[in-house]
Amino acid sequence: MMMETCTELDELSISAVMELSNIISGNARTGFTELGKFSDITPPTYFAGKAVVGSWHRMRAMSVPMILS
Repeated sequence: MMMETCTELDELSISAVMELSNIISGNARTGFTELGKFSDITPPTYFAGKAVVGSWHRMRAMSVPMILS
């Protein structure tokens, strides 16, 4: 997505957002490592819908909500 206008959240758009989250997570992990802090990252996961339910036992997660109008 080279500066293209995104008019819908299609497969290409979702892929681009997930790649961006990979980059952000990788940079954050590098920063934590430089501070001597442990962190673990996993590939991004995409959830959509109003009734998404998840259960993560003893896991902290970063979430980036997107509001599309």
